[in-house]
Amino acid sequence: MAHHTSNPVYPQEKKKHPGTAYIIGLAVLFFFLLKLFVLDVKVIQGYSMSPTFEPGDIIFINRLAFGITMPFTRRQLVMWSVPKPSDVVFFAEPGSSRYAVKRCAGLPGDPLTVTLQALIVRNRVIALTEDQYSVIGGWNTVPEDTVFVIGDNLWRSKDSRHYGFVPYNRLQGKVLTRR
Repeated sequence: MAHHTSNPVYPQEKKKHPGTAYIIGLAVLFFFLLKLFVLDVKVIQGYSMSPTFEPGDIIFINRLAFGITMPFTRRQLVMWSVPKPSDVVFFAEPGSSRYAVKRCAGLPGDPLTVTLQALIVRNRVIALTEDQYSVIGGWNTVPEDTVFVIGDNLWRSKDSRHYGFVPYNRLQGKVLTRR
């Protein structure tokens, strides 16, 4: 008698494929991390950077331009670069919970000439009010690890003339372009 060995028939295991919800979840996480750490999109709200940026303009911010910012805070974890003159920067305003977009007008060590009526930085004369003089009067150079920022529309801009120098650790990114 022949001995017949048969292989038992097992149901084939189905290969598991990620579900649609899983793929969508990964995509959302990817774009959230991209926005948080790499490239952010903001809408301009005021007139302080007119005519460069007008209210409603959409701007793109390189969040890695100067370093890595701790998520949900206003502090730099690691910094590897600093702004250059005329860079447009996105930063957390000193002494405020607001963010702002302004042009870098003075870098550490840049000489300042400050009078009751005007400030001269990098050969640019900027009018001052008495209140603005009280904020930056007495400085003869931009302090280390800070920048002096101004809006392109000097008459409608709240900037370093109002809140002083912006520490490097408040910088959140560099504005790349607008749409």
